[in-house]
Amino acid sequence: MYREFTPQEVAKLTPFVMSAEYKALRSSGETVHYLAYQTARFLGDEQPYWLLLMASWEAKNVDPLGTRARRYNEEFVEAAKSAPVDATALESVALRFRAANALRELGRFEDAEAMRAAIVIAPTAGGTDEEAAANRDAWSDLVARLADPIVRRTDTRTPIDMLGEREAVSRCLSKEAAERFEEPVPPPLSAFEEAYCARPELADQIKEQRAWLIDSEE
Repeated sequence: MYREFTPQEVAKLTPFVMSAEYKALRSSGETVHYLAYQTARFLGDEQPYWLLLMASWEAKNVDPLGTRARRYNEEFVEAAKSAPVDATALESVALRFRAANALRELGRFEDAEAMRAAIVIAPTAGGTDEEAAANRDAWSDLVARLADPIVRRTDTRTPIDMLGEREAVSRCLSKEAAERFEEPVPPPLSAFEEAYCARPELADQIKEQRAWLIDSEE
């Protein structure tokens, strides 16, 4: 389970996990983290929405376009909206960013941009040391970069321009890598991805990675 329980919590949970409602959740194939989320809600835990976010990842790993993944995303957005907004807390910033991204994945682009644009990161969010400053810069960069996929009305799970350079290169060469290692063929690159992969900034890394793929055949 997602954490240890006190004897009092165990006593409280026993009728819950034996209930028809909980058994129905299990029998319907809900993910482990979704069950944990429902358990956390029942116990009144703070910030159970992170478990729901992880449940959405579980569902997307199985079927990115499935109804379960979409339902989890919708539930996560509503849970995130109910959380207090605190510009001085990077956890709050992260939650709002994740919710905006979930809205994008759901195709609710206007709502996604409204939430993204409303994210404020206070100058002292996360603290005043160098690590906190680096974290603020990283979150500011992510929030800014999310704007373009929303404008393009891209609802894919991982827009290539939201990836780091190493991950982006892997996407650029995904077909070649699949052929080399006899893996399932990935979805073809979109027109935007093809243009992104042609950017000069990625040329050296793509050349290096392609050379590695060729050498690994020998």
